[in-house]
Amino acid sequence: MIQALWTAGAGLISQQYNVDTIANNIANVDTTAFKRNTAHIEDMPYTYKLNPAIPQPANEGVLPHVGTGARVVSSPKYFAQGPMEQTERNMDLGIDGTAFFAVTDGLGNVFYTRDGNFKLTEAEDEYGQIHSYITTADGHWLLDRQVNRIELPAGTTEDDISIDPSGAVVVGGAHIADISLVEFTNPQALEARGDNLYAVTGNVGPNYLTNGDSKVRQGFLEASNVDIADEMTRMIRAQRAYQLNARVLQTADDMIGLANSIRR
Repeated sequence: MIQALWTAGAGLISQQYNVDTIANNIANVDTTAFKRNTAHIEDMPYTYKLNPAIPQPANEGVLPHVGTGARVVSSPKYFAQGPMEQTERNMDLGIDGTAFFAVTDGLGNVFYTRDGNFKLTEAEDEYGQIHSYITTADGHWLLDRQVNRIELPAGTTEDDISIDPSGAVVVGGAHIADISLVEFTNPQALEARGDNLYAVTGNVGPNYLTNGDSKVRQGFLEASNVDIADEMTRMIRAQRAYQLNARVLQTADDMIGLANSIRR
């Protein structure tokens, strides 16, 4: 009966994590380029229990397996592409393919994102000169293929900017830079940093500039890849599993209480 408490408790913990993961997906159904997570749950190692009614030699090979509960082993992101939504805004860029934009925080850190909601940001240098850059909504600079910030001519407006499917940035007919479109061998190993940013880990594998398989679509934004109907179905299943584990916990507690109340 004590083991039943631990088994049910492990199930509650894993299903609570599952519910929280699904709730986060649902909350981000309208977040640009959001990638959903899925909690992977597996059973924990089984133990062997001796049957006192069977002589010790006869127990060999017929020991019953007793489960010890469930646990969450991983919660990977699924980088399937979300639908493209047309915005008709020149600084909105969607990626048709598996690549990522490369951005920097200005402190030497490079991050990757699928969120193409960019803007023009002006900054004054130490000599008082005004420079225009393409940045994310949070102020991270968009990088070109040489891992440099993309600087635009002073006075450039959003209407002046044209970006072709290869990522070439053109202003007033002049080619300014090529946007860095980076692909990864194992994108599931990217570390989510919040604000739609990802950082490279040791398990990502080699990263490389796209060979043209991924295209930039100007005037579009990638929507979340969360399927609200699927998430609601998974939420109901997770809640039912949580309730079942809670009932097992309550039943085991009742059985222990009955055993403790037995008088000789």
